[in-house]
Amino acid sequence: MKIFKTLAVAAVALMGVTMIGCGSKKDDNAAKEETVDAEEEETVDVEEEDENAAKVATIIDFNATWCGPCKEFAPIFEAASEKYPNVEFQSVDIDQYPELAAEYEVESIPMVVLLDENNEVLTTNVGFMDASEFESMIEQYL
Repeated sequence: MKIFKTLAVAAVALMGVTMIGCGSKKDDNAAKEETVDAEEEETVDVEEEDENAAKVATIIDFNATWCGPCKEFAPIFEAASEKYPNVEFQSVDIDQYPELAAEYEVESIPMVVLLDENNEVLTTNVGFMDASEFESMIEQYL
């Protein structure tokens, strides 16, 4: 949604430039003011939307005992669970819970899924992440 808002602001700015090039001097000033007003309104909307954006509530790590990268990721996942106490962290062994893995369309592991408070998927990552990559992923949705 942010991308669409940004594109809308750019389109309004471009239309303003086009209007300026086609109008009289009096029209030019009005067009410039309208463009500035439109950009300010869009910027406010984007900021309000960011405040109301879905936030991560649950993080699921899909893994297996036989998976080497999963074993490497486990302590990183554990450390993050301690760093972010307001987020629920769940580790799911795909061999023990194949139905849950199928529900989230897990095809490769490790796979991390970030969910909002309505259990809607915010984002996923397949493959090993180091601690900074994982924390960066989480921070985007806090």
